[in-house]
Amino acid sequence: MGSPISSITAQIVMEYVEEQILTNRKFKITLYKRYVDDCLLIIDPNDVDVILNDFNNFHPKLQFTLESENNGSINFLYMTIIRDKDKLYTKWYTKNTSTNRLINFHSAHHISQKRSIVDSIINRAIKLTSPKYRPESLDKAKSLLTLNNYPRVGYIGRTTKCRELTHQIQRIEKHIYRCHTLHT
Repeated sequence: MGSPISSITAQIVMEYVEEQILTNRKFKITLYKRYVDDCLLIIDPNDVDVILNDFNNFHPKLQFTLESENNGSINFLYMTIIRDKDKLYTKWYTKNTSTNRLINFHSAHHISQKRSIVDSIINRAIKLTSPKYRPESLDKAKSLLTLNNYPRVGYIGRTTKCRELTHQIQRIEKHIYRCHTLHT
């Protein structure tokens, strides 16, 4: 998307497309999520071609592609969504074409930028990953940071512990809020 208003335009167009196509359909959509022009749908396999045709026939300049789950998983944005029996799990995902290059720790950038990179990478590994796969994602994040010369002992370790605790506290607070809301 080149122009500064491209994402806004895509948002408006996609909202209109959704309104016209999805509200007039008779099939069941179990889940529909969208970020700009990336859509994730959980639907009956028999309805896939019908929905894809509806989207592609909406306007000649709009063409949608389809990616189906493979071995019970599908990549969506920065996550791999894994279907295991009747549960969905998530895992932090990076594309195969990723160069794994970040601002090198030994570069002349200000330390605040380097701290932000560590925070961002660790946060992605924690927030985008289900507890079942979190150790694997944290190892991947630490390896990525180490590859870019960030000291494994020290800031990476402290940040990981701090972010994990913060995430646990936030989950507990949400649970307490839900319990409180149910009882009032």
